[in-house]
Amino acid sequence: MNPHIWVTISASVHLLWIRITYNISDISDIYWRSFELRNFRRAAFLQISSNSLRNITDPDILNDSTHLICYVCAKNKRNTGETIYFETELQHVLKAETFREISMKLNPAIWHIRASTDFTTYIGPIQDQHKPTKNKKMNQDLGLNLIIMLLKKENASGIVCPLDLDIFRDTCDTGISGLDMHLKIDVDLRKASNYLSLDWVSWREDSVTFLSCFVEQGLSFMMYLKPFHIKVWITLLISSSILAAVITLLIRNENTKLTTSSNFSPTFFVISTRFEEGYAPRWIENRTPFRVICAAWFLMVGIVLTNLYLGEAISELSPLPISVVDKFTGLTVNYCNEETDCPVDWMARAKAYWDYDWLSGGYDLAKNNTNSLRRFNNRKDFKIYSFLRRYNGNVTNIQSYTAFLFLQEFVHLEYNRRKYWEYYTDKKPGNLSEIAIAIVNLHNPQHVEVPGLMLNTNYSNESLTVEKSVEDEITKCGRRALLEKTSIILNEQKHLSRFYLASKFTVSKETVEATSFGWHFEPKGFSLMPAHLKRTIEGGIVTRLMDYKTAAKYRERRRHSWGRGIKASKVKRLEIGGSIQTIFVMWALLIVFAGLVIIKELWSSWRTLSVVRIIRFGT
Repeated sequence: MNPHIWVTISASVHLLWIRITYNISDISDIYWRSFELRNFRRAAFLQISSNSLRNITDPDILNDSTHLICYVCAKNKRNTGETIYFETELQHVLKAETFREISMKLNPAIWHIRASTDFTTYIGPIQDQHKPTKNKKMNQDLGLNLIIMLLKKENASGIVCPLDLDIFRDTCDTGISGLDMHLKIDVDLRKASNYLSLDWVSWREDSVTFLSCFVEQGLSFMMYLKPFHIKVWITLLISSSILAAVITLLIRNENTKLTTSSNFSPTFFVISTRFEEGYAPRWIENRTPFRVICAAWFLMVGIVLTNLYLGEAISELSPLPISVVDKFTGLTVNYCNEETDCPVDWMARAKAYWDYDWLSGGYDLAKNNTNSLRRFNNRKDFKIYSFLRRYNGNVTNIQSYTAFLFLQEFVHLEYNRRKYWEYYTDKKPGNLSEIAIAIVNLHNPQHVEVPGLMLNTNYSNESLTVEKSVEDEITKCGRRALLEKTSIILNEQKHLSRFYLASKFTVSKETVEATSFGWHFEPKGFSLMPAHLKRTIEGGIVTRLMDYKTAAKYRERRRHSWGRGIKASKVKRLEIGGSIQTIFVMWALLIVFAGLVIIKELWSSWRTLSVVRIIRFGT
């Protein structure tokens, strides 16, 4: 009895024919082997060892070392878009010459390639890959050229679809029916931990971090008050006032006739002793009561406290570092911290602030301000910028930017993780880490901003225009940060530091979402494509191509950055803040104090003049 096999293949004329060697002890085992091939939905030939075929008695066949059994023999059919079933006999043995003749007439396989837009922006079929393409856009797309090179190695054709479109359930119009029946490649945006088999080829490591040129004002008026505690300053003020009053009384009691005519001021004398510049007239300096009263003051304030203040001020100011933000916690005001338990409903509110429902077949991205954890603080919270997650995204909507997607998915996954943990373990999940809390607070309230240039002008939806606008925002060096992949951040730092010499661009010390990116092939083990790609990566060709692509991208921004950098390098106008503010405060205090002294002197002069007039009038 000859067993029969039913095998399903695509109706497309592009079929993959695979030659596989099996060690089969009995020909009946081929029936079970067919199900393995059927899972891959490929037409194929089975190559088996002749010494394992017990039921074959033909001497001509037995003399061959190997035999090819065709269990699916496809004929040329019109592409009707339907699935065709073929029935063949397993014992239809082909010789090697027949196999080569048939396989040479077959069309190459089609590869369904899903790639992120940062790898290639091309969408559509790749045709005539054996000839140099005349499409200028395809020639400039190095990622696409890499795909063409690999397809040429396999004598295959393919079609490129954007990976991020598939995420949002958009379709890639391929024009080929039954495309899901063909080979697939996913480029980028795949984690190596999920693909540890032979069909995974690792490409590069990446993560998420941020870049900013914000610098905290290190020197202010508070630096002059910082060496002493507030209680010490209050004690000095009170003791100085008491000492000045006591010296004033002492002068009047010791020598009343010099009270009105002497230029000696007890108040200025007490203040000058703090700067080790105290001076008193000889007629009062030689008085024993004056020396007794001022001895303790000179010893404590004039020597000890004055030198202590100078030492503390120097130790604070001399190594004064530039205060930069290099951690995620510096980007936002945390709603809670890892040392204390956060409110029970805070994660639920954070998720519901911008929510989406996978079950509805799409996103529900309506902003719900009733779930806002707090108000955005313009003085402490950073504005977060990023680039478009799709090259043709809506530039006026924050949902089109990568930072928004990252923050939203982080909160969504963290909320589900805690929810499932509590459901399956009946235990309350532990508190989040410091970085995780900061990321949640970047999402709620929303820190992601649309570049101002995109809102004020009618630009075309091109990522290059968005990058220029983001550059304009980041180089203002206010409370603004660029949140992107680490590879992009490092390239941005290199580019911006080259043109904006007056600013220092700092990359965060912390990274999140560490991921290994690469190529995922489906099905596995049926092609030499992974091996070709691995050799290409190990040889440095892929890295060199991506370096060329990066250089070409920043070459387009060179003129814009050069013009902006010249303006940013000019001397900035003086503003009220930092050291300038300190000078104005000290100047204002001196003016106020001098005004009080002038008023006092005028009052004393007026009284003296009034007394003189009264005496003259009486005489």
